[in-house]
Amino acid sequence: MRKCLPILLLSMLIMGLTASPGASQFGGTEERVRHTNLRKFFIPFTADPKRPISELRLFVQRNGGEWEYLTTAQPTQKGFNFFTNQDGSYGMTVQTVYQDGSTEPTRDQLKAELKVVIDTIPPKITLRPFSTADGSAGVEWEATDEYVDPSSIKLEYRWPGMVDWAPIDKGVQFRSKDQRTWVLKPDQRIEIRVKASDFAKNETTSLGVTTSSTIGDNRQFGNVTNGGNNTNTGGTDTTNPNRISGTQHYVNSTTVKLNYNVTVGPSGVRKVTLWRLDDKQVWSKVLEKEANELKPDKEIPAFVPGDKPRSEPLTLTHDVVKDGTYGFIIIVESRAGASGKEPKLGDAPHTTVVVDTTPPVVKLGDPKVRPNGTAAQGALVDIVWQATDKNLAPAPITLEYAEKLTGPWRIIADKIDNTGKYTWAVPPTEPYSFFVRIKTIDRAGNVTTDECKQNVIVDLTVPQVEIRDVAPGK
Repeated sequence: MRKCLPILLLSMLIMGLTASPGASQFGGTEERVRHTNLRKFFIPFTADPKRPISELRLFVQRNGGEWEYLTTAQPTQKGFNFFTNQDGSYGMTVQTVYQDGSTEPTRDQLKAELKVVIDTIPPKITLRPFSTADGSAGVEWEATDEYVDPSSIKLEYRWPGMVDWAPIDKGVQFRSKDQRTWVLKPDQRIEIRVKASDFAKNETTSLGVTTSSTIGDNRQFGNVTNGGNNTNTGGTDTTNPNRISGTQHYVNSTTVKLNYNVTVGPSGVRKVTLWRLDDKQVWSKVLEKEANELKPDKEIPAFVPGDKPRSEPLTLTHDVVKDGTYGFIIIVESRAGASGKEPKLGDAPHTTVVVDTTPPVVKLGDPKVRPNGTAAQGALVDIVWQATDKNLAPAPITLEYAEKLTGPWRIIADKIDNTGKYTWAVPPTEPYSFFVRIKTIDRAGNVTTDECKQNVIVDLTVPQVEIRDVAPGK
């Protein structure tokens, strides 16, 4: 039995290969897993010149299958040329053939020395704008790829008139599936895009979407799924405006108020029609307003020929019967008879509204108290809960505490993920007895609270007795 292998695969020298975090199943070390977007590369090795080596054989294990003989190299060649026409995970090892015909290791002893993940497909990014019940504007995204690099997720923005993109929250670690919201003025719009790459350095830049803090923004961008190295910054579809798929909004009322802007020519507005798309994907005309009904106090101004067209803010209010997801298209007809086309089957809405009047369901479990080292370090409180809702907001949980059930309540943790458990390291400066409350919010702004009816006691100190002296009672 030889004490050491006569050959070493130099994985760090393979051009185009990068390491991924996490332990490898091959040898139990991180540095033996490599990712590349190349299907052809050179694998260098070093062979012991003191050994009577006849040839070296490269074996590969494709996606965990059987070992396959791939190619042979002489010790003086210093490496193997590797080529494949398929992406996948390749375990690699080398068999040494000696001049006496023996092999090391034998075929049944083959074990991967190196794992190379060949990946030529960039991540896919889905990006969509939305607004919250409190008027904040935001975007939510998901970067999907089996080997997506979480550290690569970047957000960029640009205001109207900006040519170049600028980073958002530079240095912040975003998640592959996440969201961000901003408080904007009603007339403000900001364009956002997302970048992501995988461990093989395949990169995707999404198309841009424009946020809006109001429903019915007249600069809608579609839901964007971009699966390539596309740096197009996006835009509106002017050829068929009824095909624009707009932002999605959440409201906690069956009365939906759609704020929108309209720009018309010299003749002004004659009427506005609201079309609604139901859950069966059927369009219905649900509201029609004449110009004098839109703004009874004054006529909607047109513009004098030669002037620049101006945008006029208007509002339509519509009642739906029940909770659900509704698409809307607003069609404006001018006094000259010009108007948009009525929607037909398959047309996408200008905006989508999720009506959700049902608050989340949340149940707070009994907190468990345990020591946190010494008494001077306080105690640990494990807080557990169950929270469910079909439209639960990202990071929907807020934990609070108070000395009395009537309050005042103070924050333990604000806007955390719905993991079902949170451990609070209670400082020794906090009260030794308190109550715990949980608040859960969904995307529409519905809030549910639950509190423990039994107070939590974090004083775990066992009283100690020391007799100082003994004296007669009389």
